[in-house]
Amino acid sequence: MKKRVYAAVLAVLMGLSLAGCKEKDTDVASVSTVVLTEDQTGEEGIIELGQYTGLEITSQKQEVPEDILNQYVTQFYAGEAKELSWNKTAENGDIVILDFEGRIDGEAFEGGTSTDYILELGSHSFIDGFEDGMIGMEEGEERVLSLKFPENYHNADYAGKDCEFTVVAKHIIPPLSDETVSALQANNYSTKEEYIKATKDVLDAYFNQDYGTDVIAEILEKVVDGTVWGTVPADLVEKQKQYLSDYYTPYAQQDGVDLETFFTKNGTSMEELTERLAKQELVVEAIAEKEGITVSDEELDAYVQNMIDMYNGGTMTLEDAYKETGKEEFRKNLITQKVYDFFVDNNGKNE
Repeated sequence: MKKRVYAAVLAVLMGLSLAGCKEKDTDVASVSTVVLTEDQTGEEGIIELGQYTGLEITSQKQEVPEDILNQYVTQFYAGEAKELSWNKTAENGDIVILDFEGRIDGEAFEGGTSTDYILELGSHSFIDGFEDGMIGMEEGEERVLSLKFPENYHNADYAGKDCEFTVVAKHIIPPLSDETVSALQANNYSTKEEYIKATKDVLDAYFNQDYGTDVIAEILEKVVDGTVWGTVPADLVEKQKQYLSDYYTPYAQQDGVDLETFFTKNGTSMEELTERLAKQELVVEAIAEKEGITVSDEELDAYVQNMIDMYNGGTMTLEDAYKETGKEEFRKNLITQKVYDFFVDNNGKNE
């Protein structure tokens, strides 16, 4: 297998082959773009290209749970707001960044100690009396709260026992509002709603980091299944087998299994996957040819230079990259990316 930039490009584009059968945390593989010309197909390769636009897409974006969103909004806001001086005493609704240590019979107990804990007073996150006991505290103040665990506390070792918490209010921050957001120095938001939306956008990206790959994988699967096939050329299958071996052998070794077992654990086989990859290659370039999707030399240079900057720190020249990997191999990869963009633009998504 080619090295350096080529390896980086392959790693970037390897995102679709296992997607239809992978577990969610499994890396996935991609396609190159090789197709037989029309007069070569006959009973080998593509006989009739299937539908590739107007397909219904069932892949769904995940919704960020409300409690997770609220948690991160509070954490992000507290992290920025603590840098300002609010000059206030603690009251319900305030966010307090505190240190605390809990003791039973004078001894610290497991889970009862924390530093820089972010607590919204009035959220009932702690046992009764803890948050109420902090009302009126000033920034930097230390208090000892004499409390009692409830009889039905989830940890039976602590249930019903008297306890003490030493708490230090390190930062006391007013609730998130248009006014407080405007006062923050590290953002460009002027309203509470804008701040919450920005946080949700960050979480959306995290929760849906596989969504784009899932959509393309679904479209490719439908297109491949809808195509009338002859015999898939053996040389294409063999090429994909080599790609898979080069890319996934280290992962199989990490798992302590051979390559075939690695694929079986992920719901497929080497034979099935290599044939599907070869079919994906064929339909991608067939669609590119039919739709007139091409890559100019200027586009290609910019694309490869970006790969160099990202994965080689700009230390390789374009000439070296083309010499090592092959200019047309890069061109095929970029055409593949354009076909994927075409898929997204021309097939429905349920979001």
